[in-house]
Amino acid sequence: MKKILIGLSAVVVVFLIVIVSINAMNKKEADRQWVKEASRQVKIDNCMKDAYDYYIENWNRACKTENKGDNCLLPLYRKEMLDESKANDEAICVERYK
Repeated sequence: MKKILIGLSAVVVVFLIVIVSINAMNKKEADRQWVKEASRQVKIDNCMKDAYDYYIENWNRACKTENKGDNCLLPLYRKEMLDESKANDEAICVERYK
């Protein structure tokens, strides 16, 4: 009976070691995935910021062509063109880093 208990205990210990090892590997993989996703999100955020900066730059350039100062009120057709361009740039950001 003692030998069976010792044998059973050894099996349980091995099982627990395997479970702990698997959990450690899963944690390491989860950490790697988290770092990868965080890095991807930073790239998307930076790209979106660049798209916005480019939008503002183009907006102010359009204001100058209207003989107005920065952040002016543009005609609707120009605003819509700039908005569409910005939306396209943002879509490219998401597509590039998905």
